[in-house]
Amino acid sequence: MNLALESVVQLKEVIERACRIPADKQVLLVSGGESLDPNARVCSYSAGADTNPIFLFSKCTIESMTPPTLSSEYASDARLKEHVEGSHGLPDTYTTVVTRVKLAQQFCDHARDLTRSCEHLVHDQHLQQQGWAAVLANLEDSTSAFRARAELFQQNYNQYLGTRQDFIQLLQNFREDLSLLAKIPIVPALLEVIDSGSVKSDSSTTSGAGGKVLVRESEEDVQPKDPVTLLQWISAKDNQSSLQQVAEHCMRGLEQ
Repeated sequence: MNLALESVVQLKEVIERACRIPADKQVLLVSGGESLDPNARVCSYSAGADTNPIFLFSKCTIESMTPPTLSSEYASDARLKEHVEGSHGLPDTYTTVVTRVKLAQQFCDHARDLTRSCEHLVHDQHLQQQGWAAVLANLEDSTSAFRARAELFQQNYNQYLGTRQDFIQLLQNFREDLSLLAKIPIVPALLEVIDSGSVKSDSSTTSGAGGKVLVRESEEDVQPKDPVTLLQWISAKDNQSSLQQVAEHCMRGLEQ
């Protein structure tokens, strides 16, 4: 409860100090199989109580070559057995009755200890059953998510296979397209776009009302001296890569 307002990362750090399990080897689950988000607050999950705990799984134990073993401490009854055998030879006296009554009381205390140990084992077994149920739910959610991603991938891949040959044919004919673009002169509409881009604002010249006057650059600055082809106009839009480089990049992508 002291960490309810803290992040799950801080909870893992506390667990690391207490249980000596590295934070990156911890898996924290709640009932239903939801995994705790490291960036979320602990209180954002309705878990952490005795009736709805947070289950901790150690990857170190799972990845270890030696499987974990159950360690339970039971009170030894070997000494009681020795006392019982020793009391068989006692005479029928009041002292013998007192001794055997004390033995009976020790048996009763020993039975209570065994009962408490069994109750703890049953409780731990119940929690382990809940924990593994959370693991199975988490695996089912992961499997469902992976299956959905696999189906989407298969759908996209089948769609790609259906159009792949068209893409390859398009790229194989791209050299001819480049040669045609190099022969087509630039259309007047594109020259008008260049002309409109040449209008600029001259802040040094102002009108009487304080507004700016638009000054147009000379025709010699706008109109190219040599005929401009459509290929040159397209290439001027992207100086970083030519159309041939783009086509080669697309072909490498198809091969990959």
